[in-house]
Amino acid sequence: MQCYLCGNDFKELRERLCDSCYAKEFQLIEVAKKLEMFVCKNCGGMKLNNKMREKNIDDFIKENIKIKGKDVKVSIENSPNPHIYAVGFVDDVKREEKYHLNIEERKILCDRCVKLKSGYYESKLQLRGNIPKNVLEFTEKQMKNIRNENAFYRVQKVKDGLDIFLGSKSVAKKIAAQMKRQLKAELKRSYKLHTRREGKDIYRDSISVRFT
Repeated sequence: MQCYLCGNDFKELRERLCDSCYAKEFQLIEVAKKLEMFVCKNCGGMKLNNKMREKNIDDFIKENIKIKGKDVKVSIENSPNPHIYAVGFVDDVKREEKYHLNIEERKILCDRCVKLKSGYYESKLQLRGNIPKNVLEFTEKQMKNIRNENAFYRVQKVKDGLDIFLGSKSVAKKIAAQMKRQLKAELKRSYKLHTRREGKDIYRDSISVRFT
């Protein structure tokens, strides 16, 4: 009998394939030999499922693996070159497979960093009064606890205090609320028309944060 892939003759075939071709066609996992990983050249984050996150090679590889066999266990080794070990079953036959990968890193500028570099912001915290010395450290700590693609900020010193420009209105509200609760600040919110988009008015928030 002739294997329909390699064309060689064999006494027995499985699914019209010889053992060697069958092993190639019916594998434990499916993964491309060459993968492209998009990494922001500014913040170092990687793009995964259309979202930016902290760069992690293992997570990137796992997202590109498709399980084909049964009871498959996968382990990843990155040094010196990335490769995958897979152990599992195909048609109740235990298999062990090794896959070598070529990961090409492409540099991009993520949407978050584009906004940050352009000076984009949606809300401004205006810190006034007896501003605590640790207020910027406090702000940074709060930002790290918030999962939001637009959780970025920049600080500008002004004559009577500090202005903190934030990329998200919801993030600004959370930070201001924590300043009120933990640092005993008084809040006052105002709005300013920024532009019109598709017939709708787009406003920027200003939150007065006064410390006594």
